[in-house]
Amino acid sequence: MSGDIVDLNAIRADELDRRWNDYDRHRRRAEKTGRKEDGIAAGKAWRSWLDLFMSAAQRDDLTKPVVLRQ
Repeated sequence: MSGDIVDLNAIRADELDRRWNDYDRHRRRAEKTGRKEDGIAAGKAWRSWLDLFMSAAQRDDLTKPVVLRQ
């Protein structure tokens, strides 16, 4: 993990609100429908929300492929 510090003050309040509201909308829909596609959309929106609080290095670590060995 990187020692970078994310400056939350640099993130615009409207972006915080937009991503949170997007996640909340998808989460509610998934709870209502119980459809896996809606759950996946909620998960993607959650990841978008979390990206606001990660450094670039942390985001890069999450995009690297994982190799599972037997």
